[in-house]
Amino acid sequence: MWPITEFLARRLGNPRRRELIHALVDRLDARNRSKAFRRITRLVDEGECPPDLAQRLLGIFPEDRAALNEAIERTRARRRQQMAAEREAQERARFRPHLFIRTERARPTQITLFALLGGVDRQLKRPLPGDIADRDPAEQQRLVHEAVAAHIAECGPEREVRFMGRTTGYLYRPRSGERYEVALDGTITEGDRGAFHEPRAAVALR
Repeated sequence: MWPITEFLARRLGNPRRRELIHALVDRLDARNRSKAFRRITRLVDEGECPPDLAQRLLGIFPEDRAALNEAIERTRARRRQQMAAEREAQERARFRPHLFIRTERARPTQITLFALLGGVDRQLKRPLPGDIADRDPAEQQRLVHEAVAAHIAECGPEREVRFMGRTTGYLYRPRSGERYEVALDGTITEGDRGAFHEPRAAVALR
């Protein structure tokens, strides 16, 4: 149960969920009762408490302002943690080992065309074997060298990435939470430096 839900339930005598929702809707005294019911349901079930609703609740329980504020902030903190954990789980689920290409520009000069041409996945990544992280270090280095050589063969010796400028280096990413610096010659130069939030750009065709 969310901290805000626990607080409100205690304040109103620990009613059951449905009774709690109805009691809060009654106290809000909103003109659009259906909308109020939906908002309070999200508050109770999901801890969703936008600023305007928080102010309404503080007005309903002015004598408990400090405790209610604390419950709201604890709820928001827990929601942020939960959403971050969900995003991380989603990233791990869709992650595939790859070589990430670092370029002189942080953003493409033509972002729409860049996205239409495959975006980050096509322009700034080169796939690696799915089990590369389980192979011995020498084999991993060989496969990274091959990926860099393939990139040179595709882009030419200048390694110009369309709309992103020249290549300045690479990142070897065998697992979602790992990254290793790779020099222009394809040599892995440093140990694991942790997670890396890659840019995103793509166009979904419907």
